[in-house]
Amino acid sequence: MANDQNVGGRDRLVRALLAAVSSVLALRWLKAGKRGRGLLASLGALVFGFNATTGYCPGNETLGVDTTADDTVETNLEFDSDDTEPEPATSEAATSESSTTTTDAYVTCAVCGEPIVAGQSRGPNEQGETVHDDCV
Repeated sequence: MANDQNVGGRDRLVRALLAAVSSVLALRWLKAGKRGRGLLASLGALVFGFNATTGYCPGNETLGVDTTADDTVETNLEFDSDDTEPEPATSEAATSESSTTTTDAYVTCAVCGEPIVAGQSRGPNEQGETVHDDCV
């Protein structure tokens, strides 16, 4: 059986609340002797309760409405066909003769020579080189 749900997320929650309110109104009106209103509210409670529990609404299907799209997040990942690795970002300090091979994959501070890791604040100095904000 295919996914027949066309009611989702907030729509299901609203229908569940409407079913509860309709049930309360139906009971009050039936106790007060207002049969027409009570039966109509009972029918509404059944319809909204069915929609909320099953996630399916024939009215939505007829109108072509599908609110389950709010529930799912589709992620399409596209990969390049070539398997080449991107080149690491380096600065002049990282490519100098004094740098080691372990720091070649990092952006290094032009002042202190330490690698700048993700999350550290950095920026350019007067010469346009990348440095730690603390080293400026």
